[in-house]
Amino acid sequence: MAHLLKRRYERLYTWGGAAVYALAAAAVATVTIQTLFFPANHELVWLEVAEIAAILALLMLSRIGDWHRKWIDYRFLSERLRTALFLSVFCVPVERPALPPHLSLSHTPNDWLNTAFEAILEKRPLEYCKLDIPFEPLKNFLISAWIDEQISFYATNSTWNRRRFMLLSETGDGLFTLTLILAAIHAMGLGDGSSVGPLDTTALLAALTIILPAVAGTMGAIRIKREYLRNSERYAHMVRHLSVIGNQIKRSGNHAELIRTLREANEVTLREQQDWRVVFRFREIDTP
Repeated sequence: MAHLLKRRYERLYTWGGAAVYALAAAAVATVTIQTLFFPANHELVWLEVAEIAAILALLMLSRIGDWHRKWIDYRFLSERLRTALFLSVFCVPVERPALPPHLSLSHTPNDWLNTAFEAILEKRPLEYCKLDIPFEPLKNFLISAWIDEQISFYATNSTWNRRRFMLLSETGDGLFTLTLILAAIHAMGLGDGSSVGPLDTTALLAALTIILPAVAGTMGAIRIKREYLRNSERYAHMVRHLSVIGNQIKRSGNHAELIRTLREANEVTLREQQDWRVVFRFREIDTP
């Protein structure tokens, strides 16, 4: 359930935030086109009014629905429950997360997550746990069902985040380069007196040099807001660290060695989740 709620609020936050920035660029384009090409059609300004109203409505809905906080909270809870599930197989208790000084912003003293997490763990008391399961099959299950699955998740998301970062970065750079060329053409008056279909070239160049930077700025804002590059690097680091842990699990010769490795895996995943919460704690949907 926590995972499903995380996905729901992540979609609302992601698409809502992107829509706010896209609508802001659309409002700039609307008023530019109306002013330069349809100065007598004042009713077109109502489209800009609708776009600004939609931005304000999205901001209100995101704050009333608390999309941002619920997304990062449910993401943390679902990941901690996933870890607790596998650790409980080996009778390893998962305690309230400690807070290193540099990650103190990831939780508040009365955080509901701690209460919810501990209440869920109480549903499966460790006194009913037994380590009489065959050791090797249990190790193989742990690697395939947890470590390998987590490595695949982080590797896939690292690649996806880097590709998204490169796409937005290169597209934004391309739009600014195109704006520079069009602005130079406009400044030199090379298009004066000509037309492109029914449109005056001078007005068209002016419109493009206004609209294109707004679109490029929107892409840059989304790229920065979503922390694509930082997430890509973090996930790649997790792939490397979890790969080492996976090898340590394979080499474990007894339960004691395996449990020490599992505690390390718990620490690594916990720190990644806390760091992620700190990064996105101040990334609420807001105006451009």
